[in-house]
Amino acid sequence: MKSIVIYDSYTENTKNIAKVIAKTLGCELSHINNIKKYKIEKYDLIVLGTPVHAAMPSKKIKKFLKEKRIKKSYALFCTYGAYLIGKISANNCLNYMKKRINAKYIGKFKCPGFHHILKTYKERPNKKDLKNAEKFAQSLKRNIK
Repeated sequence: MKSIVIYDSYTENTKNIAKVIAKTLGCELSHINNIKKYKIEKYDLIVLGTPVHAAMPSKKIKKFLKEKRIKKSYALFCTYGAYLIGKISANNCLNYMKKRINAKYIGKFKCPGFHHILKTYKERPNKKDLKNAEKFAQSLKRNIK
């Protein structure tokens, strides 16, 4: 199975989760800015990650979803920083992404991350969050087979 983790990250939160997922899957890792050098169609699994901004994925991830077609399997993840509405915003973001991909969906993951403006979720993602990201990636391995 050939896999890649593609992510955007404003403050390193999503990047840190992406690194754990890629390491656990034993696959390539690419920031969205570098995705042009990859042939998306050759991957059996694409794991796409974004920070949540106003209940939506980043602009770069939205552009990727408009321009690229994922044809095989995919999974999604996001990090959020808003208290109270963060989980709801994360679900809205993940659902937005899911509706724009017509391929085999195998899972999603979300976790809080430190928000540099609101100053929420200090020390996040933490060790427990990273362990949960690893478990998520392990579940992807089982679901893709």
